[in-house]
Amino acid sequence: MLKAVNRIFLNGIKAFLPAAITLSLCVWLFNNIEDFFGHFIKLFLPPESYLSGMGVILGIVIIFLLGLMINAFIIKQLYALLEKILKRIPLVKTLYNALLDMFSLFDAKQSGASKQKVVVVNTSLGKQLGFITREKLEGLPNAFGDISHVLVFLPFSYQLGGFMVSMPRDQLEPIDMTVDEALALVASAGVIGKRSAENKN
Repeated sequence: MLKAVNRIFLNGIKAFLPAAITLSLCVWLFNNIEDFFGHFIKLFLPPESYLSGMGVILGIVIIFLLGLMINAFIIKQLYALLEKILKRIPLVKTLYNALLDMFSLFDAKQSGASKQKVVVVNTSLGKQLGFITREKLEGLPNAFGDISHVLVFLPFSYQLGGFMVSMPRDQLEPIDMTVDEALALVASAGVIGKRSAENKN
């Protein structure tokens, strides 16, 4: 009887927690976007005329317009100037360059290259998915390795973080998987890949 109750309770947790966490993250993201962009709307709009959700709508519109304008010549020049300034500020340039490199992994135009960045690494615990983050080690101390080495990021499951290691390229096994697929697989400890296979069947 107790085992049956425990099994039912665990089934309830499995059904509730993923949905609850997902909804909580969506609400958190919605509230932050709403607060940020809503602040600017309230500067020009009377409080009684403001409706919840206007900030999110404004944020979506602004991001979409930026996407359209980024290809315009003047906007390109302004963006290049801003980027040049950011890359000259200590600490800021480090963070900015790191974010650029991270988001470039998800660029659809680089999808072909992204597949080559996912590798399998043989560790003492078994095979582990990794991501080549730097193909050449120019500019780094010689202790990182020679021309045969690359930098590989080994992420953790169920949490942010991981290890950056320098490894010989011949010890890495390329795998036919996109970066987003590999990240989802690692972050979920294989659960997402399992769900996808079950859905296909």
